Amino acid sequence: MSIDIKIYDKPNGDFYRAHPKTKYYSTLLDKSDMSNPYFKIAKAKFLVAYRDGHPVGRVVVSADDLYNEEHEKRGEDPVAWFGWVSFEDTDVGEKLMEAALETAKNLGNDDTLRYKDLKYLIGPGRPNENGVVGLRTRGSFVYFMEPDHPIEYKEVFNDWDVENYWVEIRIKHGGDLSRVKDKIKTARDKTKNYIERVSVHDIGKYLSGVKKVYDEAWSTEEHPDGRKMTDEEFYSMVSGLKLLAPIGWKEVYLARYNDDIVGVNVAIPDFNEYLTNSHGMLDELNRVLVGKIRRPRHIRILISGVMNIGNNFAKSLYEAGLMAHFLYGKDAYDIDASQLAIKNTNVIVPILGLWGNINGKEEEVSELRKYILSNVSQKEKVDKIVEALDDDVSVAEVLRHDL
Repeated sequence: MSIDIKIYDKPNGDFYRAHPKTKYYSTLLDKSDMSNPYFKIAKAKFLVAYRDGHPVGRVVVSADDLYNEEHEKRGEDPVAWFGWVSFEDTDVGEKLMEAALETAKNLGNDDTLRYKDLKYLIGPGRPNENGVVGLRTRGSFVYFMEPDHPIEYKEVFNDWDVENYWVEIRIKHGGDLSRVKDKIKTARDKTKNYIERVSVHDIGKYLSGVKKVYDEAWSTEEHPDGRKMTDEEFYSMVSGLKLLAPIGWKEVYLARYNDDIVGVNVAIPDFNEYLTNSHGMLDELNRVLVGKIRRPRHIRILISGVMNIGNNFAKSLYEAGLMAHFLYGKDAYDIDASQLAIKNTNVIVPILGLWGNINGKEEEVSELRKYILSNVSQKEKVDKIVEALDDDVSVAEVLRHDL
């Protein structure tokens, strides 16, 4: 049976039909992704694999001048990205990614791009939300609001290099929380009234301040795959998140210093749990009904960061916000700390500390944090985290191939 690849300028019906319908799949989210303002900025091609005329795989290849301009200032080469990759089997995947590499090379000939000499193809990624999905290689957690990339996909990428590692840490609620409450009290005493809870329905009043924090916290060298969002991209992301209000997302935590917003924490119910219950069919009514019938077991830390204001105050705000989500949400949630770059120790270290506090393993985590801050390779750091956290961590790899 022959496998053919067709390349489109826009997603069509076959592009959506080409995604295997896993329990985490939602056509609503799929089509929402494709309407992201990113595609007004980047040059993108939509590849669909066909076997005997039937769509059996897909991938998007794009090049983003804004990303390459920002990363040029960091001394990095211009790149293309791939994402929304799925395929029925290894044969389809290999054929699809061969075509993706060729497509990325050809993007360099596009007259509308300023950065033409593209050196690598990197992914899997999303439209610019200052992060990437990566290909899951260890663990069972599925990244928030993303169709699953089964671990078996890795077979197709055996000859690709690893650009970055990302981890997702699960912090389980339960046990003796007195030590956590003490830490919250200490943090709140330091910060006084600077932690502010804001209703999701009022978030529009604070968007400019939140975006300023987001840009500084997540568009630095410590966030290796990001760039600053345009206003349209950022507002689109926030508007999309409001879709989650019916299923329990009610609050945003803001941190203030001298009346300026200097920190933000956004944690929402684990959307993948609702996708499991809705069998891929998710509309307005379904979201309300599913939210009422079943409360999720987990919440996801979706956006969390602080500005650098030159002292430990920001760290106190950050940790207080995380713990406030943990203790003051609905009853007893587990927390999933999503998309943590191994390079970004300012985020990894506090999350590991919270995990250790909850699990009563402060001493073990103290040694682990020292190791994370030491001068060893990313892979060694990942291996150490996996060894220490075991079932409480998943790992994804951002992959790279020369063009």
